[in-house]
Amino acid sequence: MRPDSSPNTSMGMPKPRYGTAADLVASVKTLLTLPDVYLRVKAVVEDPDSYLTDLVNAISVDPGITARLLRLVNSAHFNLCVPVENIRQAVNLIGMKPVHDLVLATTLTSTLAPAGSKALDMRTFWVNSVRRAVYARLLAGCCNVEDRDRFFVVGLLSQIGHQVMYLRLPEQTSAAFQASVTTGSALASTENAILGFNYADVGGELMRAWDMPDSLTETVRGHVEPDSSARFALDMAIVHIADALACIHEQEVDRNLLLSEISPVAWQIMNLTPEDLLSLRDQAVEELDEALGILLSADAAA
Repeated sequence: MRPDSSPNTSMGMPKPRYGTAADLVASVKTLLTLPDVYLRVKAVVEDPDSYLTDLVNAISVDPGITARLLRLVNSAHFNLCVPVENIRQAVNLIGMKPVHDLVLATTLTSTLAPAGSKALDMRTFWVNSVRRAVYARLLAGCCNVEDRDRFFVVGLLSQIGHQVMYLRLPEQTSAAFQASVTTGSALASTENAILGFNYADVGGELMRAWDMPDSLTETVRGHVEPDSSARFALDMAIVHIADALACIHEQEVDRNLLLSEISPVAWQIMNLTPEDLLSLRDQAVEELDEALGILLSADAAA
């Protein structure tokens, strides 16, 4: 998959300072931390003795997150028949787990913009991440997956490893981007050759450091090779295709381009045709515009 910006390369590139993706993530754990409001929500949802009121209270202490969450719940994302006016009503209508996933999504775009990452255009990064999120959720719907909001989150996180890489290894990461563009080779493979790991490896390690569920961690780690885990093969295929659609979102797209951008394994797992994806791409436009307006509003954008 292609990256989200076109950073500059530099000559005389030093050798990587980090031997593995885990080493790289360990160096930024104190910089890339999840916000307190999400951690409170996560604790409530994971506590079998918690009540709906506990979740409402955990969210309501943050007015900004509350406002964005209510806008999402009232958007085309859910297409509810009645307007949702408060967090309690939102939890009652869509459930604790979907609310947890949406809180994670709304907090990510406003907090994970590490200082010093000058090689990465943060707004462009999040615009493309939201595109992946919307496409992943729509693709999950094509497969009749019930917990579609999980795919919204994993789509949003699928390239989060690049934040770490551009923060700690901007020259090598930029060089990998340029080499991928020049040669037409897959970005993950080019990063493997230059750094010894790729953005998906780093993203998976970051998910593990954040104590995310295996379904998120392994899908982020493995989506560049959707046949790398039988357990999460469908999840990886969904995010793999969502990445491809996000990368070519602003291009003229035909079946040949789709066939070249997407792994044959993903086509087989999803049992979709290029024509199916062309139709899905048309469906995504309205939801994309709305999601971008909510998640990347002035108080959420980097």
